[in-house]
Amino acid sequence: MDISDIKPLISERAANFLGRGSFQLLIDGKWEYAQAGATLDVINPATEGSIGKVAAAGPSDVDLAVKAARRAFD
Repeated sequence: MDISDIKPLISERAANFLGRGSFQLLIDGKWEYAQAGATLDVINPATEGSIGKVAAAGPSDVDLAVKAARRAFD
């Protein structure tokens, strides 16, 4: 992961966030890894370089998120 090419263009807060390198799913108010452990690369379209990884939600993650959302609205 390399954010050096975009770092001058973004805020310090955004750079610190992206500098973490990997990101989880927010489900029911908690940060969670995808249950299957799958990730996707986040690609900078200008350079085609990876600027991070995100958790790739699968069906079981989506089910948990939908159940949490349903509870929040009931």
